[in-house]
Amino acid sequence: MSVNAVNSQPTLNALGNLTLNENAGLQTVNLSGITSGAANESQTLTVTAVSSNPALIPTPTVNYTSANSTGSISFSPAINASGIATISVTVNDGGASNNVVTQTFTVAVNAVNSQPTLNSLGNLSINENAGLQTVNLSGITSGAANETQTLTVTAVSSNPALIPTPTVNYTSANSTGSISFSPAINASGIATISVTVNDGGASNNVVTQTFTVAVNVFNQTPTLNPIGDLNIYKNADLQTVSLSGITSGATNEIQTLTVTAVSSDPALIPTPTIDYTNDNTTGTLSFTAVKNAYGTATITVTVDDGQAISNLVSRSFLVTVDSAKQPPTLNGIGNLKINKNAGLQTVNLSGISSGSTNEVQPLTVTAVSSDPALIPTPTVNYDGTATTGTLSFIPANNATGTATITVTVDDAQAQSNSVSRSFTVTINPISQVATLDPISDLFLTQNSGLHLVSLSGIAPGVDAFNKKLKIKITASSSNPALIKKVSVKHKKLETTGTLKFKLMKNAVGTTTITVTMFANGGTVVRAFNVTVLAPSTNSAVLVANPAVTLPPPTAILTPADHAPGEFALTVSDGETGRQYIIQASENMTDWVPVHTNTAPFTFVDTQANQFKQRFYRSVLPVP
Repeated sequence: MSVNAVNSQPTLNALGNLTLNENAGLQTVNLSGITSGAANESQTLTVTAVSSNPALIPTPTVNYTSANSTGSISFSPAINASGIATISVTVNDGGASNNVVTQTFTVAVNAVNSQPTLNSLGNLSINENAGLQTVNLSGITSGAANETQTLTVTAVSSNPALIPTPTVNYTSANSTGSISFSPAINASGIATISVTVNDGGASNNVVTQTFTVAVNVFNQTPTLNPIGDLNIYKNADLQTVSLSGITSGATNEIQTLTVTAVSSDPALIPTPTIDYTNDNTTGTLSFTAVKNAYGTATITVTVDDGQAISNLVSRSFLVTVDSAKQPPTLNGIGNLKINKNAGLQTVNLSGISSGSTNEVQPLTVTAVSSDPALIPTPTVNYDGTATTGTLSFIPANNATGTATITVTVDDAQAQSNSVSRSFTVTINPISQVATLDPISDLFLTQNSGLHLVSLSGIAPGVDAFNKKLKIKITASSSNPALIKKVSVKHKKLETTGTLKFKLMKNAVGTTTITVTMFANGGTVVRAFNVTVLAPSTNSAVLVANPAVTLPPPTAILTPADHAPGEFALTVSDGETGRQYIIQASENMTDWVPVHTNTAPFTFVDTQANQFKQRFYRSVLPVP
């Protein structure tokens, strides 16, 4: 009597469920009790692990060496993800039967509000009465890419008598913002500014950064308002220039102020006379240019408060004495020819000046049209001082003809004050161009029958004499052995049409279909390729286009029933019990894994309708 040996089932101790917080990092689960099932069985043991929810817990990494009784698996939860996944760990002794044991456990990943972020802020040291201060904020986030809470930024001062509550300039969910504040007038000391970002969460919702503002006691520089440059003619009378904004720099500083003035060229402008009484905020400066002299001189006015530091402020202005008044300048402008309904036109202006380097008058540039019904009054863009500018206009709709545009530069003086340049704008009657949208390449399966291809963007264009609209569309195949005839269906006034063709029986290969449209606005040619491939029992599948042949996979993929917007395929004829990886591609070049399972199995791609075309293949895992 013989007794047949029976393979003992391998063993693996039960595994406890696991609860983690979101973004918990790498996790390691120890495995124990791993045996072949019997002391007299010394098969090579294989340990594998799969996740029911790879989007939450990717396929774990197994660390095991046969025939150890222990091992481990490790995994990292997906960043910012939460939910539940079941991990199945399997020990296989390779026997013909009774060869597998599986233990499962759940991993619950709890959602956790991430603390918002704000970059640190540097301390600030300023002088008394330093004026408005702006501090930039950066690194403002909700703390996690998947958290889109409304962020609130606030700022407070520990010493409002020195630094009042800052103003916050921030819009959620920008990563930057700013706060601004002005120190109290004539105050000094130290204040701590606290800036807080709050994401509104129930916990872990606040981050605060602080910095100090030290306001130093300091003699304030006296003040004097800027003084405008002056243009006068040779032998002009006495000139009086107003001075304003004269102060000690701070209301708590009552020093005696002295105002002086010097000329860079006394042979043209002798030293000016100052009329000023201490404590006043205004005064005057007067001078008379040397008789018959002309040229330029810089007058520098200084206010001195008599202190050891920060005691001076100076303002300079230029006096130009002109021997004769020069008219402003403007370069010539070329004539312009455009087509009917050409849209916005911009013309550059150059060579704009007051006419002399010693004339600094503000300039005004204007433009008029001789025919506003054709060219409305142009818009001029000029800042008053530059040597260049632009004018722009839009021709009247459907109008043709010629108009003269006159551009004038004026310096607002009593004489020799303007210059004008004219140019013509001719609008030609011309046809609009015919159009036909490009057509995408196709991949088809051998003997797949009749096919329709949509045409769009069909427009004939309109010629100058408003002739009757004409459109004729033809199509031809470069490979009649693959596609012999292509017919076109199109109604004259419609912007769309259809190509229709049938594949030649049993033919495979590539052909170029050329579509030609003849219309009033010209001829438009569009071409696209059609690739026909033979089907195969070892073929992958293309979603959103007919099936095409791929290199033979390691198992047969067969389309299966599926819901609208999904694609399903069954993996069979491979090695039963063998694990296969399903890969997908949009171009048959770049492949990414989308599913892993043990044959036979059915895979459903719920994302298929998001792709114009998608290919699948099965491969064996890399050992």
